[in-house]
Amino acid sequence: MIRLEHIDKRFATGTAAEVHALRDLSINVQEGEFVVVLGSNGSGKSTLLNAIAGTIRLDGGGIYIDGHDVTRLPDHSRSRWVARIFQNPVMGTAPDLSILENFRLAALRTKTKKATVGTSAEFRTMVEEHVNTVGLGLEGKLDQAMGTLSGGQRQALALLMAVMDETKVLLLDEPTAALDPRTAHTVMELANRIIQKYRLTTLLVTHQMKDALQYGDRVLFLTEGKISKDVSGKARNELQINDLLRWFEV
Repeated sequence: MIRLEHIDKRFATGTAAEVHALRDLSINVQEGEFVVVLGSNGSGKSTLLNAIAGTIRLDGGGIYIDGHDVTRLPDHSRSRWVARIFQNPVMGTAPDLSILENFRLAALRTKTKKATVGTSAEFRTMVEEHVNTVGLGLEGKLDQAMGTLSGGQRQALALLMAVMDETKVLLLDEPTAALDPRTAHTVMELANRIIQKYRLTTLLVTHQMKDALQYGDRVLFLTEGKISKDVSGKARNELQINDLLRWFEV
């Protein structure tokens, strides 16, 4: 589903501030696989997600999604396959538009420019059914402006909007970092249900050790732009928090 071949990325090249964020990194992520990405600050985690999403241009290597070479495609051209949830709940939604209008935009994300999706009674009912599965006090509030909602509510809705089309890849960039523990748990449980239901190929960047153990079926650890640990299967299931903490100490 996702194949990265020797991808390389530097920032501020040729200056004293040069950073080699990704170093000849290669990996295959299978369809439906849920990968948790760990690493210290500056290890390349967010750069990896940016590379897959297409928000940065690589200095070398190739990226393939669902068999398509997307290396030179910008982020909006990759949106037919890739959805992303950011750390900041403000990102990814239009605050001045209603919940219903935000869902309409999400439904158009992978359509051609001439395509239209109205807010018919049928569409409204469908969105309402989706929203009601979340809880979080959102029932009957489709006409409320997105910007008036709490961070947890917006993240939950962003997850639902991510699967309004034919998305195959979900990138979660520390999606609960700005949330309180209770809401963070609710959002992660929702994310996990969506991932399993739609068999999304998922990469989750997180600093939460408990989430790294509770969710996903493969754990990557990045060190200075390279994959230093890649654990799956039985070894993944046997990991403990102390094991993860030792990775950070090396």
